[in-house]
Parts: sequence; structure tokens; C-alpha cells
Amino acid sequence: MTDAKATNLAGREEIIGRNYPVILERLLLLMVIIVFMLGYNQVSDWSGEGLVSTLTTWCIFPCLLLFTAEMLGRVIQAINRD
Repeated sequence: MTDAKATNLAGREEIIGRNYPVILERLLLLMVIIVFMLGYNQVSDWSGEGLVSTLTTWCIFPCLLLFTAEMLGRVIQAINRD
């Protein structure tokens, strides 16, 4: 075979950095799921009755939790950047 160096599609040499702590983001996602399971009753009680309660509990609350997890994940990425 050949002794060619590993390059990417742009023709640059790859530099291998530190391992990314995937376990931290997985734990963060697990915490979001647990917070949703423990908190959806409180959000439902707080938001009242009807369509607003359903929309808040099942749409806005999970999206807010996922947004928070995404932002914390980006902070983790920024901290672990070389």
C-alpha cells in the first residue's frame, strides 16, 4: 500500500486533540429528563387549566429544558477546547 498521511476532504492534515467528555452531555440529558418527569406536574399546576396549561407543560417546558441543556453542553465544549 501507500504511506499517505491521513487528510480530510479539504486536504489538510488532521490533528487529533483531547478526547471529548461525551459522558457529561449524556448525564446532562439524563438530568433534563429527570427534571421534566419531576417538574411537569408543578408546571401544569402553575399554568392553570386548558390549552395554555397543555401547551406550557408539554411544549414550552421541555423546549426550555432542552435549550438549557444545549447551552450547558456548549459551555462544556468551550471549556474542553484546546
